[in-house]
This record gives sequence, C-alpha cells and structure tokens, in this order.
Amino acid sequence: PIDDFGHGTHTIGTVAGQDGIGVAPGARWIGVKVLNGAGYGYDSWIRAGFQWLLAPGGNPSLAPHIVNCSWSSSISSKTTYQPDLQALRAAGILAVFSSGNRGPDEGSVGSPASLPEAFAVGATDEQDQVTRFSSRGPSPWGEVRPHAAAPGIRVRSSLPGGAYGEKKGTSMAAPHVAGVAALLHSVSPTLSITHTMYVITSTAVPL
Repeated sequence: PIDDFGHGTHTIGTVAGQDGIGVAPGARWIGVKVLNGAGYGYDSWIRAGFQWLLAPGGNPSLAPHIVNCSWSSSISSKTTYQPDLQALRAAGILAVFSSGNRGPDEGSVGSPASLPEAFAVGATDEQDQVTRFSSRGPSPWGEVRPHAAAPGIRVRSSLPGGAYGEKKGTSMAAPHVAGVAALLHSVSPTLSITHTMYVITSTAVPL
C-alpha cells in the first residue's frame, strides 16, 4: 500500500497501530486506495474500491470483517454508494464512516454516514464532549446520526515515513470505533453486524 496524502496512514494507525496508538494493535489490515494525492476521488474509483473489498485479488475469503471509511460527501441525501454498502452488509462486512466535520447544525451529517447501511461516528474532545465541528443528524430519512462518538481532537497516530503526529476530525474518530469492532470480532468471530453495532451503542456513555 502507498499513501501520498497522509490521511490513511493516520487513520489505520488508530485502528491497528503499535506502541499505544492503535485500539486493536493485533488486527490484520489491508489498504484500498480510492483517493488521489489531494484526498479526492471520483465516484467510480470509490465504487471500484468497495467492489474490490468483496473479493480482494478475486478471493472472497480475503474480504475484511470491517471497513473504516474516514471520508464523506457534504450532501447528506447522496445515495450513490448505497448499493455498495448493501453489498458489503450482505457479505457480512461492517462499514464504519465518519459523520463529517460540518457541525453543529442539525442535519449536517454527510453521506455515506447518513445512509441506513452505515455505522456513523462523530467526534469528542478531551473532556468527552461532542466537538462543535462534528456533524449531526438526523439523516434525511429521519434516523439518528451518529450512532456513536469517539476521540477526534489531538489524536496521535502514525504518519507516512515512520513518523507520528496529531490530527483532528471525525476522520480520526471513526477508526476508534472500527478498532473496537475488530476487538469484538477477535473475541467472537461470528458476531453479526447487527450485534456488533448493538454492543457498541448499548455500552457507550450517552452524550
């Protein structure tokens, strides 16, 4: 895998990094590059990435249990990726998405985090309070968003080239939840998506 932007290296470090930065440091991971060096990508690139995840290298047995997606569109009602998320869910792959950084207005949650098939994550600060920038629901379909919130301020993680650095945003929050989901699967490999989401949401501190 390559990272010519730095964002992906930071987020995967929060999921699976060593030396105290990762939630699930023993997790195995794969990278799917769907964005360019400026952090942008066409819908076709992203959809191809989702399709690849179903059978990496053409092998469905290599598909991941969880996919962390620290990106979003500002258009809450965008449904371009809904068929892809439905396919991931049908394959037993939990899709964790950052809710976006367009808070605190109501209905500011981005897509795909707004979609029914996504697990949406907002950001908290050092006092475990929801950050002002963290996007809120409800979704355009009246559903509560985000499902959970996690650290999104001054998050220390890995950077390309073996360095460490701090970043902020719901992009930094989502991989915390993806890491928790990975820990749950290490304990119970057959845990369903619904039960994984229930365990996380039912044990979280209400904010």
